[in-house]
This record gives sequence, structure tokens and C-alpha cells, in this order.
Amino acid sequence: MFVLTRFPLPPSSNQLYASVRGRLIKSMEGRKYDNLVQLYKLKKFKELDRIQKELNDGSIINIETIFVFTKNRIIGKKGQVKKLDTSNRIKTCHDGLAKILEIDDSLFKSMQASTATCLNQQDEQVIVVLSKSQIKTLEEIKQNLNI
Repeated sequence: MFVLTRFPLPPSSNQLYASVRGRLIKSMEGRKYDNLVQLYKLKKFKELDRIQKELNDGSIINIETIFVFTKNRIIGKKGQVKKLDTSNRIKTCHDGLAKILEIDDSLFKSMQASTATCLNQQDEQVIVVLSKSQIKTLEEIKQNLNI
């Protein structure tokens, strides 16, 4: 199992592209995120190289992503849940990871995503947990869920 902390928080897929003269191009936010991912690769080169060597053998990969936001971005003053859609960030995050690890993201067959809170904006991040996995059969799932 490998844990990556402080992975850049991706923009929502709704903010990833802009329409210019009827064509979709990567937005400024999308390009900024790509640059942050490349900076992360430079900072964590040794760790990423070790992960790549371990996981880049065609194995199925389990990826858990924990999106950490400041509490006020998720919970309103009256306790209501705000419309911050974490699921719109998952694919962008997976694509960034696949790019810097040089692993085909189609190998991410087992996935979990969750949201957590932090106190300070500088602590917003994605925590990523990667491990080798196997595809389950329907029978295994039924047995695990008692259905």
C-alpha cells in the first residue's frame, strides 16, 4: 500500500474546459491544475518512482481518494450541506495520478472516494491510497453483502 499526501485538489469537471468559438479547450483552471500536478511530480519524484515500479506491471489497482476541504466549503453556517460535488473531481484526479505515475488509469478498477474537512485552506488536498487489487466476482460481492 502506498499513501500520497498533499496531492493537488483538482477543479470540478464543470470547470475543466471552456468553450471558445464552439470548441472545447482546457480552461485556465485546468491548465493550472496540470501544472500543479507536474510540480507535485518534481517534489515527490523518488516516492512516485517507487510506486510506479511496484504498480506498473499491469496489475489491477485499488485507488482511494480522500478530498480534504475546509469545513466552510462543505457545511453552511446553519449546518446544511453545501453543493460541493466531490464526484466531479474524481476523474480529473485519477487522470493526473495516471499521468505522473505513467500508469494507464483503466487499471483503476477498484475505487473509493470520500470527503473530509480541515481547518485551514492551505491544508486542502487529496490524500491518495494506492494498492494492488483483484476484480471481485458477483458471487463474492453477494456473499460479502449477504444478498
